[in-house]
Amino acid sequence: MTSLEMIGDGGVFTTVNDLLAWDRNFYDNKLGEGDPALIDRWLQRGVLNDGEVLDYAAGIADSTYRGLRLISHGGAFVGFRADMLRFPDQRTSIITLCNLATTAPSRLARRVADVVLGDQMTEPAPTASSESSGEMDEGNGQAEMTLPVAELRAYTGAFYSPELNITYELAIDDGRLVMYGPRLADITLTSSTPDHFRGREWPLVIRFLRDGGQAIGFFLDAGRVVNIRFERR
Repeated sequence: MTSLEMIGDGGVFTTVNDLLAWDRNFYDNKLGEGDPALIDRWLQRGVLNDGEVLDYAAGIADSTYRGLRLISHGGAFVGFRADMLRFPDQRTSIITLCNLATTAPSRLARRVADVVLGDQMTEPAPTASSESSGEMDEGNGQAEMTLPVAELRAYTGAFYSPELNITYELAIDDGRLVMYGPRLADITLTSSTPDHFRGREWPLVIRFLRDGGQAIGFFLDAGRVVNIRFERR
């Protein structure tokens, strides 16, 4: 259940068959005047003031995966996760629909692409350590560190975000650092570098700030939301 109005991305109810019809429209447009101009405009990538061309067009990503052009977009709303990949040159699309918040539809869809189109791909597959929960990692390929409980205690406590007006509690559970909060599933945090943690169940990154030995706050990145500051209460 949600208190939000059921419009926009969170209000789309669909099926694989519906998405198949949607996918076919990219090749044979039936919308508007039925010519390719609408699709061409849809795939027109954004340009910044300095001339940099983005890989994001009108609500859709235009990028590459393992050497193949890829048109894609994923999404998440309450307990649902989804991702849709389209390889236009191969006329191959992969749709992943999940009803479990801890699934990683983007990673699953790309693994299917590796199997279906692997013989046409010109670049190696990403390693498991270069993937995060649901999205591609930001380049951190280091192995997970096991920190002793004595070191984890420096990160425990209540942390408040003035911007979000919310408090998250960090505590140790079974030798692991875990984040708790309202409307938030328990998130186990793992570390690969000092003061740098990642969510095991969710694709988030936490960068702690220290004053002496104890963490006084942290910055939280969660997908497109970055640098949300939390301060120790």
